Order: sequence, then C-alpha cells, then structure tokens
Amino acid sequence: MIWHKVKDRNRPEEWTESFGYLDIGRPNLDIQGLLNFTKQSYAKSCPSGDFSVIAQSHSEYMVEKRPCYTAGPADTIDRTALGSGEVMYLTYLVRKPDMSDSQRQAGIAALQAWSITPAK
Repeated sequence: MIWHKVKDRNRPEEWTESFGYLDIGRPNLDIQGLLNFTKQSYAKSCPSGDFSVIAQSHSEYMVEKRPCYTAGPADTIDRTALGSGEVMYLTYLVRKPDMSDSQRQAGIAALQAWSITPAK
C-alpha cells in the first residue's frame, strides 16, 4: 500500500513524498543476510546510487538509498523488519535527489512509529 502527499488534489500525479508498506513471506535469511541481499540488489540495479545503513538490530534495519536516476530522482529511507513469519517493508520517499534534514527526520520518525513484533 502506498500513500502520496500531493500539493494539489486536482493533480495527484505531481506528488512530492510517499509512504509505503509491504508485508511478504519471510525468506530463509537472518537480518544480516537480508541486509546483504538488499544492498547487493541495489548495487546491481542502481550502480551509481548511494546505500547507507542508518540503524540495525537483530531483527530489523533502516537504510537510506540515494538516487541513481533509473526511476527519476528520489531519496528513500527504508525500514525492514523480520516478523514471526513475514518481512515488513516500510518506505518513505521524497521525489528529489536529496531530502532535507527536516524531511529525513520526519521520515525516520514516521517509520519508527510503527510497532513491529520482532521474530523470536
């Protein structure tokens, strides 16, 4: 599910920020394996992009991915968490190459506000 922030309701295609949520079946990977897989996948699909880890624990991680321009300029913060039988992906995206510090802090806070029961 994706929510877009629009300035003008008559022009929804001109959104500036989005928040997304995806819940999928859990792969046979621990959090480090999932982080490594995500980083390698991003490097292949976006070789000129920047991938940095913001936070990591035994059951989740948060990363920032800066654009490679294959899908247009976008700066993204993703939170990935292992649940008991699934993986939850939360994404905050700003539709420009570099989000502002206030957008970054608001995005991190929004992603951290979700309560996720970690895998045991």
